[in-house]
Amino acid sequence: MAFAATLSSMPASADYDSPELGSIGAPEFFIPRGCEIEDWCLVKATSCTLVYDSGSLGNYQSTAKYSIIRRAAVLCPAWNGTERRIITGPIEEMPFRSRIFAHLHEARTEVFELCNRYRDDFVSIAPSCSTWK
Repeated sequence: MAFAATLSSMPASADYDSPELGSIGAPEFFIPRGCEIEDWCLVKATSCTLVYDSGSLGNYQSTAKYSIIRRAAVLCPAWNGTERRIITGPIEEMPFRSRIFAHLHEARTEVFELCNRYRDDFVSIAPSCSTWK
Protein backbone atom coordinates (compact mmCIF):
# COMPACT_ATOMS: atom_id res chain seq x y z
CA MET A 1 0.00 0.00 0.00
CA ALA A 2 1.54 3.31 -1.01
CA PHE A 3 0.76 5.90 1.63
CA ALA A 4 1.55 9.58 1.42
CA ALA A 5 -0.13 12.72 2.63
CA THR A 6 0.68 16.35 2.93
CA LEU A 7 -0.04 18.33 6.05
CA SER A 8 -1.30 21.84 5.51
CA SER A 9 -1.59 22.80 9.16
CA MET A 10 2.05 23.80 9.73
CA PRO A 11 2.76 27.53 9.90
CA ALA A 12 5.43 28.50 7.40
CA SER A 13 7.42 30.31 10.09
CA ALA A 14 7.92 27.35 12.43
CA ASP A 15 10.58 24.69 12.06
CA TYR A 16 9.90 21.01 11.61
CA ASP A 17 13.10 19.30 12.75
CA SER A 18 12.77 15.93 11.05
CA PRO A 19 13.19 16.36 7.29
CA GLU A 20 13.35 12.61 6.68
CA LEU A 21 9.81 12.39 8.01
CA GLY A 22 8.61 15.70 6.60
CA SER A 23 5.89 13.97 4.65
CA ILE A 24 4.06 11.06 6.14
CA GLY A 25 5.01 7.90 4.39
CA ALA A 26 5.47 4.21 4.79
CA PRO A 27 8.07 3.22 7.40
CA GLU A 28 10.76 2.41 4.86
CA PHE A 29 13.79 3.21 7.02
CA PHE A 30 13.39 0.18 9.34
CA ILE A 31 12.51 -2.30 6.62
CA PRO A 32 15.28 -4.76 5.62
CA ARG A 33 16.92 -4.08 2.27
CA GLY A 34 15.26 -6.01 -0.55
CA CYS A 35 11.90 -6.27 1.21
CA GLU A 36 8.73 -4.68 -0.13
CA ILE A 37 6.16 -3.04 2.15
CA GLU A 38 2.81 -4.73 1.76
CA ASP A 39 1.00 -2.73 4.43
CA TRP A 40 1.70 -0.77 7.62
CA CYS A 41 -0.19 0.52 10.63
CA LEU A 42 0.17 2.81 13.62
CA VAL A 43 0.73 0.91 16.89
CA LYS A 44 0.86 3.94 19.19
CA ALA A 45 1.21 7.71 19.16
CA THR A 46 2.10 9.59 22.34
CA SER A 47 0.80 13.00 23.32
CA CYS A 48 2.89 16.08 22.62
CA THR A 49 5.36 16.86 25.39
CA LEU A 50 7.70 19.76 26.04
CA VAL A 51 11.31 18.80 25.33
CA TYR A 52 13.01 22.05 26.33
CA ASP A 53 12.88 25.83 26.29
CA SER A 54 15.83 27.91 25.15
CA GLY A 55 16.70 31.58 25.25
CA SER A 56 16.40 34.35 27.77
CA LEU A 57 15.09 37.89 28.13
CA GLY A 58 12.92 38.22 25.08
CA ASN A 59 14.42 35.50 22.88
CA TYR A 60 12.48 32.39 23.80
CA GLN A 61 12.07 29.29 21.70
CA SER A 62 10.37 26.03 22.71
CA THR A 63 10.71 22.51 21.39
CA ALA A 64 8.06 19.79 21.74
CA LYS A 65 7.65 16.30 20.32
CA TYR A 66 5.38 13.33 20.00
CA SER A 67 6.48 9.78 19.30
CA ILE A 68 5.03 6.99 17.21
CA ILE A 69 5.55 3.27 16.80
CA ARG A 70 4.59 1.61 13.51
CA ARG A 71 4.24 -2.00 12.41
CA ALA A 72 4.74 -3.18 8.85
CA ALA A 73 3.85 -6.29 6.90
CA VAL A 74 6.65 -6.85 4.40
CA LEU A 75 7.44 -9.32 1.65
CA CYS A 76 11.08 -10.41 1.69
CA PRO A 77 13.09 -12.68 -0.59
CA ALA A 78 13.74 -16.12 0.92
CA TRP A 79 15.38 -19.37 -0.18
CA ASN A 80 12.08 -20.83 -1.35
CA GLY A 81 10.61 -17.66 -2.88
CA THR A 82 9.07 -14.88 -0.84
CA GLU A 83 8.17 -14.78 2.84
CA ARG A 84 5.87 -12.41 4.69
CA ARG A 85 7.24 -10.79 7.85
CA ILE A 86 5.62 -8.55 10.46
CA ILE A 87 8.11 -5.98 11.77
CA THR A 88 7.50 -3.52 14.60
CA GLY A 89 9.64 -0.46 14.15
CA PRO A 90 11.58 1.60 16.66
CA ILE A 91 10.20 4.63 18.47
CA GLU A 92 10.15 7.51 15.99
CA GLU A 93 10.31 10.98 17.50
CA MET A 94 8.59 13.85 15.72
CA PRO A 95 10.14 17.10 17.03
CA PHE A 96 8.84 20.65 16.49
CA ARG A 97 10.37 24.04 17.28
CA SER A 98 8.62 27.38 17.71
CA ARG A 99 9.72 30.71 16.32
CA ILE A 100 11.56 33.06 18.67
CA PHE A 101 9.22 35.08 20.91
CA ALA A 102 9.55 37.81 23.53
CA HIS A 103 7.62 35.72 26.08
CA LEU A 104 8.10 32.07 26.99
CA HIS A 105 4.35 31.35 27.07
CA GLU A 106 4.05 32.51 23.42
CA ALA A 107 6.79 30.11 22.33
CA ARG A 108 5.21 27.24 24.25
CA THR A 109 1.75 28.02 22.91
CA GLU A 110 2.98 28.00 19.31
CA VAL A 111 5.01 24.81 19.62
CA PHE A 112 2.16 22.89 21.28
CA GLU A 113 -0.35 24.08 18.67
CA LEU A 114 2.01 22.99 15.91
CA CYS A 115 2.81 19.63 17.50
CA ASN A 116 -0.82 18.84 18.31
CA ARG A 117 -2.03 19.75 14.80
CA TYR A 118 0.56 17.49 13.18
CA ARG A 119 -0.13 14.67 15.64
CA ASP A 120 -3.90 14.90 15.17
CA ASP A 121 -3.48 15.00 11.39
CA PHE A 122 -1.13 12.00 11.38
CA VAL A 123 -3.20 9.87 13.77
CA SER A 124 -6.42 10.61 11.87
CA ILE A 125 -5.03 9.39 8.52
CA ALA A 126 -2.63 6.64 9.63
CA PRO A 127 -4.07 3.13 9.46
CA SER A 128 -4.58 1.70 12.97
CA CYS A 129 -3.17 -1.71 13.90
CA SER A 130 -6.44 -2.48 15.68
CA THR A 131 -8.01 -2.96 12.24
CA TRP A 132 -5.45 -5.60 11.17
CA LYS A 133 -6.80 -9.10 10.94
